[in-house]
Amino acid sequence: MSSLKTPLQTLLGDLKDRLSLDLQNVTIYDHWIPSFGARIPCVSIIIVSSRQREVGIGQQAEAETKAVLNFFRIQLDVWARSPAKVLELADKVKLSLFKRRGEFGNYVKDIVKLDETGVTEEPLGSRRKAERLYRVRLEYETVYAISLPS
Repeated sequence: MSSLKTPLQTLLGDLKDRLSLDLQNVTIYDHWIPSFGARIPCVSIIIVSSRQREVGIGQQAEAETKAVLNFFRIQLDVWARSPAKVLELADKVKLSLFKRRGEFGNYVKDIVKLDETGVTEEPLGSRRKAERLYRVRLEYETVYAISLPS
């Protein structure tokens, strides 16, 4: 178990790297989709919430290692220009999450729970020049075991 000094950045980077392996010609943002100049189709990744819990007895994970479990709730917004394309891309995102779970980082358990919404139509851009896009929101929970620096 390696020590992580930047757990949020590491989690976002791992997830972005994981999705990019399976989603060709799809832009992946590790923040909310830009209001102007967004490259569509795309996926935006946002950490909605996180909480921590001690492992084992206190923070003792192994004889010489202290750690905490970090539970993250992640929102993935999948964007496309048609309802059919956004559903197709959302399916690819889900398959990628399940296919690649546990391949990166210090995951104890990857996908704990996955929720999704149906397709919604949303304007993007200014009121005068709004583009109509379609979105599916996926939310899932993951657990990272992060060892504490000595």
